[in-house]
Parts: sequence; structure tokens; C-alpha cells
Amino acid sequence: MDRIDFYISYGSKDISLAHDLKRFLLSLGKTAWMVPDDVPFGEKQFDAISDAFSRMDAFIVLLTETSIRSAWVMREISSAVSLKCRIIPVIFDGVMPDERQWFYLSRHQSIHVSSKDPNWASAIGPLIQAEGGTAQAVPVKEPPHSTESETFRKEQDVTVKPYDGKDPFIFISYSHQDTARVLPIIRRMQQDGYNVWYDEGIDPGTEWDNFIASRIEHCSHFIAMISKNFLDSDNCLDELALSRDLKIKRLLIYLEDITLPTALRMRHGRIQAVHHYSYHNNPEGFYNKLYQTREIEDCKSRN
Repeated sequence: MDRIDFYISYGSKDISLAHDLKRFLLSLGKTAWMVPDDVPFGEKQFDAISDAFSRMDAFIVLLTETSIRSAWVMREISSAVSLKCRIIPVIFDGVMPDERQWFYLSRHQSIHVSSKDPNWASAIGPLIQAEGGTAQAVPVKEPPHSTESETFRKEQDVTVKPYDGKDPFIFISYSHQDTARVLPIIRRMQQDGYNVWYDEGIDPGTEWDNFIASRIEHCSHFIAMISKNFLDSDNCLDELALSRDLKIKRLLIYLEDITLPTALRMRHGRIQAVHHYSYHNNPEGFYNKLYQTREIEDCKSRN
């Protein structure tokens, strides 16, 4: 199969912007690939994306108010980073990437454009044609961050890999907007010997819903990282509901002082909970409380 010059990643509501960019790239004699235009007839979209990732030379991500909240766009970004290909973030209307996106994209040259400019795509011409990406561009602006996200950055050289084995493990459900708060907890649990899985481990061609459901079905414990972002996420709520339906042992970790909506309180209000935000000055107390969870010791490594 032929190589692809550029893979275009975008939020579903930004398809017209993706088409603008694709037309511009084609006018320069480049090849460009995007969903759904380039998915072969009769082929599963996930398989087509996986194939495109294997053939792309560069990855362009369109960052808008909607796409920065897209879990799928975030997965494509992390997959592109893992492939070590050239990445070009295109930032619209001064949108601020969240901490996780900034972590992945801050090392790559980006370009800022306005969605109101009908010729915005032409503004990236010098950047995409520059050898090695040396054209003038501005870095991705760092978002405001907390003490925990600062710790996350200081420890960024330590890889947090999802558990991949046959022993009992813990499934972590969280909003990707809370990554800077959640990854330090996962890292510490792994350092303390616990088998922890979270969805950073999904390959770009995986059928996401089926894979997540399978992970929940086979986990021994399910931990939900509760926050406003979590409660606003349909994916997170679906994961929590499935864990209840499957009668998985559940634990709620409250990242912030927030009350569950009435319906969720009715379904999950009686299960164990740890209020992480209340241990700000006593992190060891938080982990001591966490590890008192009933039967969680079953998920410790047997090595």
C-alpha cells in the first residue's frame, strides 16, 4: 500500500474544517486521509484507521472547542505520539488544550488560525512543506496546572502502562480531562504492586466499545474517579453502569467535593468511597484508606 503524507484528526462537528484542509493538501500534490471519506467501502472503520496509521508520514490534529473534549481525538493523538511520527497541531481561535493534550503536543510546532478566515488552511502551507517542520510556528501554550499536574510533568519520563496479564486487575474509569490528577494515582498504585488497567492501552484500530466492555467484564475491581468531568461524560457513566450490571466490586474515588445526581446516588450511593480531595495534606492517608478496600489485595502482583 502507498504511504500517506498526512492523516487528519478532527472532532465530528469539525468535518467541514477537515475537508477544507484536505482540499488544500491535495492542491499541493500531497496525499491526505480522513474519516469517513477514505474508509474503503465494506471495510470496518476501525480497521481502516489502523491501516492508515501504519502508512502515515505525518499526523495533523485540528484542535477546536469541540475536538479538545473528544475522547477519540485524544486517543488518536496518543497513538500518533507512540508511533513517533511528525505531529502538527492546528489550534483554532486560541482554544486552550487541556493538560493531557499539552503534555503530548507541547514538543511539536503548532500553528494558530481563525475559523472565521475562509483561507485558514493556506496559512499552514509553509509549515507542512518545511523540511523537518522548521517553519515559523508557535508552541502549544501551557494550560494552568495544579500541584498534581506539576508532579505529573516531573514524572513524565516514568511510563504508566496499563496492566496486560491474566491475574486479577483493577479497571480505572476516568474522564480524560482529569488525566493529570488520575495518572499519579495509577502510577503510585502500580508502584505499590497493584495490577491497574486504564484505557491509554487501546490501539488505534481497536473497536473501542467492545474492548472497554471486555476489560470491565474481566476486571476484579472497578474504580470510578468521580468529578464534574466524569459526570458530564456519557462514556464514563456507561462504564459505571456496566460495572454495576455485571456486579463488579466497585469503589468511588472523589477527586473533588461533588454530589452524585439523585439517580446515581440511588444506584451507587451505598458502595465504598474515598474522598481524595480531603487528603490534600495527607497523601499517605489517602493510599492507606484506599488499600483498605474490601478484597482489593487480590489485585496485587503475585511476583
